[in-house]
Amino acid sequence: METREYILTEFEGLQSDFDSALDGVTQAEMAWRPSAACNPMGLILFHTARTEDIYVQELMRGQPQVWEKGKWYVRFNREEKDRGRHYNADQVNAFIVPEPSELLAYCAAVRAQTLDYLKTLKPADFDREVTTPRVKTTVGWFFSDIVSHAAQHLGEVSYLRRGGRGPLLPAHDLRLVYADRHLRDLRWGGDGHPQPVQDLRRFRSHGGDEAAFGQGPGRCG
Repeated sequence: METREYILTEFEGLQSDFDSALDGVTQAEMAWRPSAACNPMGLILFHTARTEDIYVQELMRGQPQVWEKGKWYVRFNREEKDRGRHYNADQVNAFIVPEPSELLAYCAAVRAQTLDYLKTLKPADFDREVTTPRVKTTVGWFFSDIVSHAAQHLGEVSYLRRGGRGPLLPAHDLRLVYADRHLRDLRWGGDGHPQPVQDLRRFRSHGGDEAAFGQGPGRCG
């Protein structure tokens, strides 16, 4: 299996699990927080999609984000420069969660563009270097990070959907841990970059305890 097909398989699995966790989700559920130290589900989804949009469109492709082209910032009543990352406690508290249909539509639009780009890549393209203001890395590294980042937040979304009573996801989703390790070992190795999927394992080992698993007060990204 080529790298492209492998990543496509992982995206399919992630989407299936997100769809299961979010089936019938309400506005109240999207905005619910177990405590003031936690992020609501809607902000987690927003953050996950914004990160993928920035990685793929802006950093890898060098073109306007889906956020900009579709004027999603107008639909969400947010600033165009909002990157959905590194919010402080005040920003988290002030975040107004969009309607589920709108938020999920943005997530779907971002993923559609990601897949369109991924399907054009040849094996050598994953080694192409990408220079950002913070790091010099590769296309392959970005896709690895998108998968592991989404897996981390999938665990949080599943937990929040149950109102803090523990994860919806079955044990077989540990395949995400294998996926992350496989992708990193294949091309990007131990560069000291955080591996969020390990947090998913820690989350499950604590039985869905946000005190043990949470990112800290008002932290998103």
